[in-house]
Amino acid sequence: MPKQKNLISFTAILISGATLILFLVQLRIQYNESRLLVTPKLKFHQNYKTEKNLSISPLGDTIVTKKLYYKLLLTNKGLGPAIIKQIEYTQNHRSIEIDKFLLEKLACTSLQINRLTSLGEDEILSKNEVVELLDFSVLHDEFSISKKKLDFEMLNELFNVEVQYESIYKEIFSEDFN
Repeated sequence: MPKQKNLISFTAILISGATLILFLVQLRIQYNESRLLVTPKLKFHQNYKTEKNLSISPLGDTIVTKKLYYKLLLTNKGLGPAIIKQIEYTQNHRSIEIDKFLLEKLACTSLQINRLTSLGEDEILSKNEVVELLDFSVLHDEFSISKKKLDFEMLNELFNVEVQYESIYKEIFSEDFN
């Protein structure tokens, strides 16, 4: 009889221990799953377009002006909010002030910076939220670098943008434009 009681006691302890281990494993799986359900994922997008305007000069000539528009957008494509920690514009791994950089590199009198957004530390981007980081336009004839015609796709080579952000679980992420 005592051997049966010991066997039953041992079996009960073994089952209790296995149940505790399974409970802890399931708890860890639920934690990881809930963390994944709120993971942010930031992505950069560019929009550029050309707009032609026709006008008549005082002498009656038709004047065609082409204006180029460029936008750099940041979108949270993840499932949860992104808490912005830092946005940095760089060229050759050196920090730059993007407005002064564009004025210097594009060397255009017609450069018009319509929007320059600098998200502050701990600012939150919700799921699917889109933010315009940079929006500018310039007359096509003036748009040159080193006297070479330039299209907006070449802007990718001029500067880089790095965004550091975190999830609500304090996981740190980084996204680069370029």
